Amino acid sequence: MSKIISQKTYKFELPAGKTKERLDIFLTNSIENATRSRVQKLIDTKFVWVNRRYVKSNYLVKAGDIVEAIIPISPAPKKLSLKIFHLISFTRTIS
Repeated sequence: MSKIISQKTYKFELPAGKTKERLDIFLTNSIENATRSRVQKLIDTKFVWVNRRYVKSNYLVKAGDIVEAIIPISPAPKKLSLKIFHLISFTRTIS
């Protein structure tokens, strides 16, 4: 597992008139480059809360809710230089 070197914090205050929507779908649409599966993992591991309470992915956010999320950012993997050698076996058939 790689180390977390930083994190990005999001806070959304849902305005009046906002229709109910699943939390995971709301965050997927609100956070750039977020996938629904990644958002669901963040919710399950308690990196997301609504009104200072941990909730499940299927929670319906509504007007007046305050949604907060922390997204851990891992360092970029280092490029590795690998040399691969193939050993080819030759067999000789004697007739």
